[in-house]
Amino acid sequence: MRKINKMKFHQTRIRERERQLVLKKIQAFKESPDYKPDFTEEELKEIHARILADLKLTAKAS
Repeated sequence: MRKINKMKFHQTRIRERERQLVLKKIQAFKESPDYKPDFTEEELKEIHARILADLKLTAKAS
């Protein structure tokens, strides 16, 4: 029982760290010159996919 809780806690910490990374990337993107507040839905999906792909590459590298 205790081991399961430890694993659950660890997964939660990993998810939280990933969420923080995504938020940092989004914030950095908003501050970049490429940002414009009136993106279309399609452009937002593309940006989101790019951020996720970038995070996966960083995770594999580390």
